[in-house]
Amino acid sequence: MPRNISISAASLAVLSITLASCSTQNESPKETPNNQSSKNRKLMGVEDTCEGIFDKQITAEVEENARHKRVHSALVEGYTKSATELTNQKDTWGGVGYKLCNLKDEKGAGLAEIDVIWTSHHVPGGKPFAYALGSETNYSSRLEVGCILDEHPISREYALQFKITDSFPMSTYSHTKLLTKAASKVISKMDCRDRVVFPEPDSVTSPPEPEETTGKVAR
Repeated sequence: MPRNISISAASLAVLSITLASCSTQNESPKETPNNQSSKNRKLMGVEDTCEGIFDKQITAEVEENARHKRVHSALVEGYTKSATELTNQKDTWGGVGYKLCNLKDEKGAGLAEIDVIWTSHHVPGGKPFAYALGSETNYSSRLEVGCILDEHPISREYALQFKITDSFPMSTYSHTKLLTKAASKVISKMDCRDRVVFPEPDSVTSPPEPEETTGKVAR
């Protein structure tokens, strides 16, 4: 003879919580670009990152000084998207910037990063561009570029600032080349009123020379 089984609302609630808990424990956490395990990060040669702005000289320097031949290229906005966002940006409130290149080692530690932002001033001295290179105690260099856009108030008041920061360190000569290449890629996708022609790196700073004791490249 069939039996009537009655389950109270309280019992159903307890059962639901128990099942949900079991389901959560059995699920693996989803990975995002920021929490990927080291075994799942795609490693590549330095020269293959950041759309090819690392030439042989810079690559050799990174491999020697940072002691990494294979690196992880983290998620960034990139040159095309950054150029579009900068062109459409209506103000500089909040200091919005965009990452162009972001290198990490196999464990996720930062090695080098290049970003761009509208600064709060013109290029110093009214020049079309200006470099501010780092030192032995400051592993950061900047390149500011004027880029006036039609019907774009920000561009008439401010300059684009490209900044590179590393952790190994890298020579200022390499900084100069990387900043110049990154800036060229971005402004080539923006309709700047005046065409900017950058100088050869050798006219900005001297190429690095290996230190006699270690063989590493000095800043």
